[in-house]
Amino acid sequence: MPPNYRKLAYSFFFVALFITSVGLAKVFDSGAGEVKTESVTFDGLNGRISGWLYKPNPENTPPFIEYPAVLLIHGLMNAKETMSAIALELARDGVVALTIDATGHGNSDRASEDISDPSLGGDSALSYLKSLSYVDENQLGVVGHSMGISAIRAASFNHGNISAHVFIGGLSASANTSIYGELNTLTPSNLLVAIGKYDELFNMDEVQTQLQPVFGTTEEIEINTLYGSFFNYTARKFITPNTIHLFEPISKITKLSVEWILSSFLKIQINPPMLLFPLRDLFLFLAFCSFIVLIIPFYNSFSLIPKFLKKKEENESMPLDFSLWKVGLPWGFSLIILFVPAVLLFGFGSSIIPLDLGTTAIFWMILLSVTGGIITIVVFKRKEKQTKIKEIFKWIWSYLLNWKNYLLALGLFVLLFGVVMLIELIPGISLKMFVPLFSDFTGIRFLMFLILVPFMFLFFIFDGIITSGNYNRIRKDETNKQRLAALAKITGVKILPLILVLLVQYVPLFAFNFRLLGGFLGFSMQFVIMLVPLFIAYNIVTVFFYEKTGSLETGTLLNALLFAWTLSTLLPIG
Repeated sequence: MPPNYRKLAYSFFFVALFITSVGLAKVFDSGAGEVKTESVTFDGLNGRISGWLYKPNPENTPPFIEYPAVLLIHGLMNAKETMSAIALELARDGVVALTIDATGHGNSDRASEDISDPSLGGDSALSYLKSLSYVDENQLGVVGHSMGISAIRAASFNHGNISAHVFIGGLSASANTSIYGELNTLTPSNLLVAIGKYDELFNMDEVQTQLQPVFGTTEEIEINTLYGSFFNYTARKFITPNTIHLFEPISKITKLSVEWILSSFLKIQINPPMLLFPLRDLFLFLAFCSFIVLIIPFYNSFSLIPKFLKKKEENESMPLDFSLWKVGLPWGFSLIILFVPAVLLFGFGSSIIPLDLGTTAIFWMILLSVTGGIITIVVFKRKEKQTKIKEIFKWIWSYLLNWKNYLLALGLFVLLFGVVMLIELIPGISLKMFVPLFSDFTGIRFLMFLILVPFMFLFFIFDGIITSGNYNRIRKDETNKQRLAALAKITGVKILPLILVLLVQYVPLFAFNFRLLGGFLGFSMQFVIMLVPLFIAYNIVTVFFYEKTGSLETGTLLNALLFAWTLSTLLPIG
């Protein structure tokens, strides 16, 4: 098959895989026709609140019926999508479910310094639900994960008359009772507390102590045992499924939460035992993977433009040849080691930009860039001892001046962003179901994106030099098999330190229920989990474009744009 036809065939396959995966995800997200999903916005105390509304398909239900309704609020650095699994399964069982972006998260407006809303938009969301003609305002429930627990407590306390409460991944026992309400045997009504057995944030003995007065007992609370009664709204239950904090909203807790809410509404479950959200999420994962791979057909389209791209000749290319273990492995360790001082110094605060953890990310990138520069200088000085440091940096700079490659990176980014925006037009479907990595820009988030790009670009210059140098050392010949083997090896070595950190944290946790790191540092392990797939993707982009262009401009800028996009839309606006 001629090369151009082969490129077109690959392009068609990846585009078809992406469209098929998104389409099947939508089929399952609609409950195979049982559920209608729509994107909604409404006014909150701090501006616009964005949400997804899941409701039983009116075509399958009697007219003029009033449904119970539930509000769901996510945890820190998440968005409405991460609570959509519970919302979907509730809607399949005849319950209207509204999952919102909390104030400062996702597409909702940021908090105002003059207006305090401890419910993070939840108060306004409950008012919105009550305003819907098909909602029974006497049958309302609330579900919160982590940070969302405090939010739903405040909203419930302000509104009253809430029939069901589900606290996932916490209790907020120390919250101000004048704002969030009491925790006792009567309030909140019908309370399910679900904390993962391996949740990094909690000591279960302390949780037991906090729950005893809420459950009306001085004895150890029996797991998965009903206390009180749904009929007088005193029902209580404590469950500890085998999961960690990050994955609590998409675990067994989903099914148990739905069953609890239906019992609180004295409603019989009509949903068949099989849950649909895992199938939806499976195809969303395939869509996510094929979305990254869309870079290939998009690149193939650009490469068909005559004289647009010119690959560097062998004698023009960098003499990149770095030892994988002596250079690549220490670089991998620096990714996690330098993350610690950045987190400890800045934490969630932001002294430079109004983006929680934004200053932390910038400082981390600066530390890594300096480290990458030192590694590059040391390696080249060892090889060419007479070479001056100034000459090394002039050589690096001269290698990053191909403006056509930058246009290619920018064009690819615009195409990928356009694809995401088209998917966003399908209510209830988004590539950010697991972690909201890709989202559209509000005005302030676009400004944050522009601020982050230069720092990310600086980091990926040195990351690209080291990665490409490792790749040249490992690759033995030009066969596709050798290229893939080399890519797999250098990627594995880069993420190996991240994997080791996760093993050190989670092996004792899973095997002996021992939390090596708890509190904030334990919570930080969630970032490490998210960094693993990100750095795999960035490595693939770097090597792919290094192979295609013989230089680093395209991979460096595209990775910088993708990482800045991820952080500027993921992190909360403070």
